[in-house]
Amino acid sequence: MPAGPINGPTPPSAIRIHVVDVSAAADRIIYTTSKQLLSVVAFLTEGIYVTNQCWEGCGGVGGMWLLNPSTGDLSTVLTAEADHTDWRLINNGIAWGIGPWGGPDQIGDKIFRLDISTRSVTRWSTPTNFGDLVGVDSRWFPLVQEQDPYTGAVKLWDEDSPTSGSELFTSPTVVHFSAPTSGPCGTLIGSTAGLYQFTSDGALQVVSTDMPIQPAGLVVAGPCVAA
Repeated sequence: MPAGPINGPTPPSAIRIHVVDVSAAADRIIYTTSKQLLSVVAFLTEGIYVTNQCWEGCGGVGGMWLLNPSTGDLSTVLTAEADHTDWRLINNGIAWGIGPWGGPDQIGDKIFRLDISTRSVTRWSTPTNFGDLVGVDSRWFPLVQEQDPYTGAVKLWDEDSPTSGSELFTSPTVVHFSAPTSGPCGTLIGSTAGLYQFTSDGALQVVSTDMPIQPAGLVVAGPCVAA
């Protein structure tokens, strides 16, 4: 969690990373730094993956480290100097991000793939319009939202390879999707237009548009419980 101001363009003065044991009601601060604005990407069996956060301008974004939750030791997966990607999530040994930011190529609309085991970074795709990484599907492929900067029209793609993908959703007006959540009832994804579910054949179908939707849209807080 950040220490210091977090609103507006001013970054926090320090970062503290906590590990909370809910059953024991115990809270431990395992890492503190004022040199890097680290944020948690994923807490997996091997440890906690962290990256440099993207604050205003994204000048220092990038890099990946593995934080030991017991000792607080930090080991390098990817150096910040060699990377300018905003890493968003890790699934099945693969990290997905969007970038580059602050490097020679300032256009941050490319989707990048990091193989954690080999430390290899490859460019997966370049969206036609302004793109954003929403999450991954049940096969661990990226879900990418594109928005036309002039009309606001939106498309959601399931990119199963660097050169191909399925168009899941299209709208002539702006729609924002939140990160999907998978569980016994399948994969659900919230948005500013309602709640959607991935079907077994890879399609996206609406579940509900009747529930109250906040300006930021619906966010699925966790997986459903099968009856």
